Amino acid sequence: MSWNKKSIFQNTRYSAFFRDRQSPDALRWKVALAYAVAFFLTTLICFVLIYITQHHVHYKTMEKRLADSADVLEAEYMRGSLLKNDEKCKTWSKVSDSIRKKLTERYPDFSPRLVIERKDSETMILGTLGEKAVMIPIRKKDKTPGTVRVLSMIGNKHLLKSEFDEEISDERAYPFMFLHLSAENTLLSSTPLSPKWIRLLLEEETESPTGNREHVYTSIKRKKYEVLLHKRRLYDGTLLIAGHDTSDAERSLRHLLVLFSIAIVIVPFIGGSVGWYMGNKISKGIRRVTKSAKKIRNSGDYTSRLQHGTEGREINELIDVFNAMVERTETILAELKTMSENVIHDLRTPITRLRARAELAMQETPGCRELASDIAEECSNMLDIINTTLEIAQAESGSSAKVMEQVDLCSVVENIADLYSVAAEDAEIDVEINRPNLPLFIHGDKTRLQRLVANLLDNALKYTCSGGKVTIALSRTDDSILLQITDTGCGISHDELKHIFDRFYRADSSRTRPGNGLGLCLVKAITEYHNGTVSVISEIGRGTSFSVFLPENLTEK
Repeated sequence: MSWNKKSIFQNTRYSAFFRDRQSPDALRWKVALAYAVAFFLTTLICFVLIYITQHHVHYKTMEKRLADSADVLEAEYMRGSLLKNDEKCKTWSKVSDSIRKKLTERYPDFSPRLVIERKDSETMILGTLGEKAVMIPIRKKDKTPGTVRVLSMIGNKHLLKSEFDEEISDERAYPFMFLHLSAENTLLSSTPLSPKWIRLLLEEETESPTGNREHVYTSIKRKKYEVLLHKRRLYDGTLLIAGHDTSDAERSLRHLLVLFSIAIVIVPFIGGSVGWYMGNKISKGIRRVTKSAKKIRNSGDYTSRLQHGTEGREINELIDVFNAMVERTETILAELKTMSENVIHDLRTPITRLRARAELAMQETPGCRELASDIAEECSNMLDIINTTLEIAQAESGSSAKVMEQVDLCSVVENIADLYSVAAEDAEIDVEINRPNLPLFIHGDKTRLQRLVANLLDNALKYTCSGGKVTIALSRTDDSILLQITDTGCGISHDELKHIFDRFYRADSSRTRPGNGLGLCLVKAITEYHNGTVSVISEIGRGTSFSVFLPENLTEK
């Protein structure tokens, strides 16, 4: 059995599957790419923030440990004795303002440096008075300075050397290193360090001398890691250098970089997968609509409808709009079919008459003038039907140019009523106009508004018996103008009211009267053209009332 790869991919189902996935314009690909980029950028931003924060925390912690160690060593160097378990050393900046003020008032030449606090005893202030190292106690009760005690410098350097010798000699296991240099930068003492390290530290101090600066932070490379330095010039001019190995911090940051490198590769795949799933879910509803549209296009069956799915509210709204569009198309096609049948029915009679008259004209010469007149009348009726149908179509579609102006509806009604006054008098029908004293202006098409009023008035006069009455009322309601035309004619049945605005529809009672069934359809089209509404109330034997609401300001459709 041979395997034909080409035949498989030419299959309709599989070819559509692979074609959709290979196309970069597909919605699911775009969503997947957007998610992958979003996940990548989010991960990158989070990493940068975390890295900066961790770097700051590590180095700030090391700087604080160095400063605290330097404070302790300086306090022990000045006092000449080690700190006890119940003593705590801190910087002068943390002393309260009240103690500072009292100390300055009593000893204006005193230069404070450090503070030694005892748990249940007085606080000691270390500093210099003149060129001597002194210590001033602060009484616990009233927080006032006591008598100055001059500190002896005998054996202090040896004390510091002994403190250094007790430090752990393994440089990598113990993060701290300490050096004590003279004012001429010669080594006095240090923690156990290799000669190479001592030489590097001395060279660094020679290149970047401390001078009068109290704190100097720098770093020097040592093989694969570096040391953070804290330099402090002591009161007697000697220099204390405290160093902290940064290899642990750098190792932690390197591990963070490795984790990020792995995450930056994995996260876009995760984001792309999530985006693919979401895009596929969204496009599933769109594909359902597309498939249904193709099915309707190929079969011509407009009765099928799509059902809501689980793709989301927006897709369901699209399905609702699609179903409404299909339903509207179905209605239009049904109306078109009905209209075509009615047009054929209504045009067949005048055409038959026209043909009969023409045949008769060919046989009887003396009556040619009258026959020609009949032919012209029938042709006029046919043209009227055609023109009215075209006007309805233009009004419904809005395809014709809108000629808008300020129109006084009261003036339009009076002119149309005056035009039909002769016909009303001949039929012995009373026409009454109820209108306000002030004009009622609307923004609209004057010619079409005249056709609207004329058709309603003509319809009322046509179906009102002799001795009846037609009332035309105009009034303002909110932001609209209400036009009501009421007659006392024969009325319209409830079943026929639903169809009176349909094209070519004529009730059974109106078949014997002249007309083509397009007048009320034109009224509705003109009303909707002006964004208005038309309604009708009728009762058999008592009359009919048409109400047209027209907004004063027409908004473009």
